[in-house]
Amino acid sequence: MPFIPFFNNNVHTDDLKNIKKLVDVYDKVYSGFINDLDDVQEIILVLSGYGGTELNGFLQDLKKYKTIKLDEDEGNAGVSTLSIEIPVEARKTVLDITRRAIFEQGQGFDPQPESFGNQSGEALKFMYSLLEMKAGLMETEFRTGFAKLVRAMCRFCNIPCAAINQTWTRTRIKNDTELSEICKNSVGIVSRKTILANHPFVENVQKELGQLREEQEEDDSYRDAFGGTGQDGSSGDEL
Repeated sequence: MPFIPFFNNNVHTDDLKNIKKLVDVYDKVYSGFINDLDDVQEIILVLSGYGGTELNGFLQDLKKYKTIKLDEDEGNAGVSTLSIEIPVEARKTVLDITRRAIFEQGQGFDPQPESFGNQSGEALKFMYSLLEMKAGLMETEFRTGFAKLVRAMCRFCNIPCAAINQTWTRTRIKNDTELSEICKNSVGIVSRKTILANHPFVENVQKELGQLREEQEEDDSYRDAFGGTGQDGSSGDEL
């Protein structure tokens, strides 16, 4: 059995290599933040001059009577609370920077909803630029791998193989409104076939051209049936 590799890129590395350390940093900061929240979720009471001997008795009296017994002889007797301030903003900043670095180093698309908005077509292309670059490198290596695989199959089956043509299609989010406006404004400047090929609603150009011809023939037949005029005496072009 032939072994034919399909490399991920031209340096033959996986996607995890460049972002593994960044992912570890993100997990460490996030896990530490959650652990701190678990540790300080309860208020710490500091007792000074407590009159009892057992802390259990203190908690029971506090829950039952809502009062605390203190030693009158102690001048500084009292109860205070101790809280720990967690650096939330600092950790949030680290998490945001690390997250952004993960997508940049990994050449991915960050699916943050707040970064979308009403983006134009060129802005969407820029947002997908890193992913497009990675996909291009992978396609180059996969083309070589598929060609070797097909040639190996042809040799095994004794089938002549001169040239191998591969068609790759990439899909991504597009601004259909903007593309439709461009197609509309291009009427009379470029050919109808070119406009249909770039229209977001058209999947098969030849089929769409055939459908347009059929509709035009139906319109012509309708006008011929009325002698080229409408029922109100107007010309067929005004129907």
